[in-house]
Amino acid sequence: MEVLKLPSALVTGASGFVGFHLANKLLSSGFSPVYLSDNHIRGKFDSDFENLTNLDGVKFLSGDLTSSEFVESLPDVDYVFHLAAFNGTQNFYQLPWDVFDNSIRPTILLLKRYSHSTGTKFIYTGTSESYADAVTHGLTQIPTHENTPVYFNDLSNPRWSYAVAKTAGEVAIHSCHAQFGTVFQIIRIHNLYGPRMGFEHVIPDLIKKQLLGNGEVLGSSQSRSFLYVEDATRLMVELALNSEADNQVINVGSEDEVEIKDLFELLRSFTDFAGPMIDLPAPLGSVTRRCPDLSKLKSLTKEQPNTDLLAGLKTTADYIITNDID
Repeated sequence: MEVLKLPSALVTGASGFVGFHLANKLLSSGFSPVYLSDNHIRGKFDSDFENLTNLDGVKFLSGDLTSSEFVESLPDVDYVFHLAAFNGTQNFYQLPWDVFDNSIRPTILLLKRYSHSTGTKFIYTGTSESYADAVTHGLTQIPTHENTPVYFNDLSNPRWSYAVAKTAGEVAIHSCHAQFGTVFQIIRIHNLYGPRMGFEHVIPDLIKKQLLGNGEVLGSSQSRSFLYVEDATRLMVELALNSEADNQVINVGSEDEVEIKDLFELLRSFTDFAGPMIDLPAPLGSVTRRCPDLSKLKSLTKEQPNTDLLAGLKTTADYIITNDID
């Protein structure tokens, strides 16, 4: 009797926000073993992650992906889900070199490790930030398609430390595909949110501020399209298992735009904040609107409803309220 081989996977940045939820989704989808790699520069080794590492079929590999020795030691797998990067809007401005170095170098080393591995699919999380300056300068439209030109007007702006590094990672992947035949998927994720996210992104930042009695909002008239993390990881696993999605760039996000000032008002019911909203300027380079064209995604995945925004916000707020916000 033939024994069915389960697909194996490596998740980099596994203790981070998306990596943690993706690892859980892979396990529930029948992947085994699932190797988790992180050095906890951004992600945290909390009780949630510790419980994850103790599950059957999980193997935790603690190490630094900027180290060629560590990357060369990583196991052969069927799927590499490369999520590790140095994210966080505040970090773009305060630690731009760290952001750039820790976002591009692991990608190069991982591609060197796996570009010649027969049967390994390299799945990379790109960023909607790659579209931002093209949207700002009218070089594309909203909703934004994957073929939007990549454009950065002012490379001296430290905000682009992340976007340029992630975009360079895409170029590296395309180069490996052209020269070595590396099979890949580039998933450009758009404004994911949910529990265990940290506070460097707009939804948890606003929740924390409101809980602390702070009504400050950066760029209240800007709009974003938010997707709950569980919906995103479901789509990522579905795409990974679909060969028709191979060697493509695919937007993953929501088509429902919400202005930040309206998001602020929605969050009041979960935080009991009664003070006024204090509108402050958006950070330099922050795009006014963000909404992806999901035509390609819909053609490659089953039609499934996304989590209602209010329900997702409540779950996220409940998680933050339950945990220490200091």
